[in-house]
Amino acid sequence: MQWASFALMDALRDANLMPSANRPTIVNISQRPYLAEFVEGAVRLTPRASE
Repeated sequence: MQWASFALMDALRDANLMPSANRPTIVNISQRPYLAEFVEGAVRLTPRASE
């Protein structure tokens, strides 16, 4: 698990991929899927297994 940088949060917001409370988003970063969750004002990134 890691936290998104402010620049990544801006990029997610610009691409309409920003997660919100109770609505996580799956994003690909460097060709790896991550679950992006909005937690306490920040975005938590958790690696996902490739499907």
